[in-house]
Formats: sequence, C-alpha cells, structure tokens
Amino acid sequence: MAGAGQTAEGEVAAAGTTIAQNIRDGCDEKEPPQLWEMLSDHVVELILARLSLVQLQSVRKVCKHWEALTSTCEFALLNAHLSRPQPNFVLCGMNYLVPRKSQAFVFASEQGLWRGLPSIVLPPHNMGSLDSSAGLVYAIAGPGEKCLRYKLSTADVVQCDQWLETTLMQYPRRAPVVALVEGGAKPSGDVAHKLIVAGGVPDFEPEHMAVEIYDSETGAWEFCGNLPSSFQGGSSRLWITGAVCNGKFYVSQIHSWLITSFDLSQRTWTDVQWECPQGLMNVNLLSLGGIHLLLAGLCKGPLMESNTGTEFNFKVWKIDPKMQKPVQIGTMPRCLLLLFEENLHELGELKVLMNEMSFYVYKLSPYTGYPVVEGEISSDAQMVKWRVLSGVPAFSGYRFDHMVALCSSVSHIILGA
Repeated sequence: MAGAGQTAEGEVAAAGTTIAQNIRDGCDEKEPPQLWEMLSDHVVELILARLSLVQLQSVRKVCKHWEALTSTCEFALLNAHLSRPQPNFVLCGMNYLVPRKSQAFVFASEQGLWRGLPSIVLPPHNMGSLDSSAGLVYAIAGPGEKCLRYKLSTADVVQCDQWLETTLMQYPRRAPVVALVEGGAKPSGDVAHKLIVAGGVPDFEPEHMAVEIYDSETGAWEFCGNLPSSFQGGSSRLWITGAVCNGKFYVSQIHSWLITSFDLSQRTWTDVQWECPQGLMNVNLLSLGGIHLLLAGLCKGPLMESNTGTEFNFKVWKIDPKMQKPVQIGTMPRCLLLLFEENLHELGELKVLMNEMSFYVYKLSPYTGYPVVEGEISSDAQMVKWRVLSGVPAFSGYRFDHMVALCSSVSHIILGA
C-alpha cells in the first residue's frame, strides 16, 4: 500500500497539473493566484518546470518572485528534463545502393524495448557524411561540400519534411565537429539556434581548420578564424570533440589532454589548464543543459586484485567551476563495460552521445551486437545512474554502407505508448 507521503505527492502532482493547465490557458499577470501562495517554492518550481520556453516568458511577467525562481541554472536543467519528453535513442543502418534495405530501430524508454522504425527518408547528402551530435543529426551536402542539412532532436527523424538547410559555408567540409547553440524562444514556438562548425576542411585548403557559425534567424554564416595551431593535422571529428557550455565552445583532442575554449561573445580562443585525470586514454566533451561541462572517457590503471596487468574503466567527470578541475561523478560498472568487447584494448572505438539529461555509450560494430549503455545524470550533476539498453534487435544480413546513432523525438504511435 502506498504511504501517506506518496499520496500527498500524488495530490500535489494533480494540483500542479491543473494549475499548469490554467497557466497555459492564460492567467492574471498582475499577481499570482492565492493557491500558489500556499505552495512551497520547490513545488512551484516542479510545476512551472513543465511549461515550454514560450509559456515561461509569460509566467516570468506574473511577479518578481516567479521571475527569480525560473531564472536559475538549476531551474533551467529541471525545465529541460520536465517540459518535454526526452528524445529517443535511434540506431540506423544505411544502405546507399538499395535504400529500401536500410534499417532503423528506436529504444522506447517507457516500455524498455526496441521498436523498428519505418523507412527514414533522408535529404540528398554526401555518402557517409550523416552523423549526429548533442541536439541534432546532420549531413554534408550541396555543391563543393559547403552545405549542411540537419534536423533538431526535437523533430521526428521519420518525417522527411522537417529537415533544415543552411546557406553555403565559406569552406568545404567532410568530417567537421558540429555543435548546437540554442537561443531564445520565438512566438511560433520554435527555438532560435546557431550551429558551430569546426575543422573537417580538406588539408589542401589554406584554412583547413576554419571555424564558422551559422545563425538560423539570419541564414548567414560568420567566419571565426581557425582552431589553434596545436590542432594542426587533426581537425576532423575523428580526432577532436566539442561541446558548448556557458557561452563557450570547448574543443579537445580525443586521444590527448589538449583542451581549448572559444568565447562566443568575445570571439577569442583560450587554452584550458585543467588537471588531467590519472590514466586517461581518451576523452569526450559533453554539455549538460549548456550549464555543466562534463568529460567522459576511458582510463587505465593496475588491476586491483593482483596489482599486475591493466584494468580499464569508463569514467565521467564534471568540471568544478570554482576549482577549475575535473571532479569524478560516475564510473560505469565493470559488467556493463565488458558488453562492448572481450578484448578491452579495443575500447577506444567507443562513442558517446549526449541527450539532455542522459548520455549514451555505444559501439557501432556488428561483431558485438551494437551494445548501448545509458548514463542518466542527476539534476545536480553529482552522480550517474547506469543501465543497459538490452535486447538490441538483430539487424538483417544486409550490407550497410554507414551506421549512425542519433537522438530524435519519435511519434508515440510508433513507440506504442
């Protein structure tokens, strides 16, 4: 039988749903209703966090107290977690010669199982250029490899009419690092955004480490110079990783502790001098809600049992803004790490994809059955809860020219919810 605390929580949730609906329908902008004054700030935050960005703009005009409650970094993370369903993890096998043989599966989190997706219709793009990063899936296209076609994770990847297209970049790209910067909400309900594209320019081009920023509102690209010279010879996404956090674009070499940041306001580069975690083999930069910068990667050290040989671990750190150093917040359980490869020396092929409050660790190899492990980050970014997305359906025996993992909002009809 549920306890009294759970019953009270249910009553508050029901009341919150009713109040939130009243806000959506319109509320008095002069003062909050009396019912609100009876609720604690924590409960009010939980209710308001379920509103969209456009609705929050109206809510902040109700009173100064509500404006203060909804303007903190903690509320921004809570809003990102509660205001909309988190996009689903999708695995795609692309056959460019015979498109009907392409296959895709989506993980339905609520049911805890995988479901097949209908054929995903992609816009014309350069073969093998389809990839993803936090918040979007994208591909290189157009004359001279200068156009980017992309879709935000909040859009349904199955729908072919929701792909967006940029104007031509100044430089051609083959495998750039692409990062999304979300802006304010527009009256239409859409979110203004910018795309940062770094590196991936062919080596024979004079500016092969060029950085450009695309503004979705103006449709224009801005050239922002080059990556620092320390990234010479390795500026594609195969060698570097990037994330946007607190108004800065952080870039790191995957297999070395070389990190720099680009201030999006000042348009300047600054080398980052952080203490390197012991035994670090590779690193992926992740951004939690654009507020917390996370690092995830493999470490090696002596075996605990015999102190001979090597033990591998997959760890997650958060950058402490005061101490300016990585603080460990999670380690993948050993049993989950062993899912990826019997030969742990090949773990360098692991990929990491951020998805709002979670990230996915995966390996696109048919020999290991496409294992996927999810790490769910707590709202205070202090710990990680791990689980395996078990039972990945066997892809058919078709040959795939390209495998890609992405995050996308998928229809509840497809998910069977």
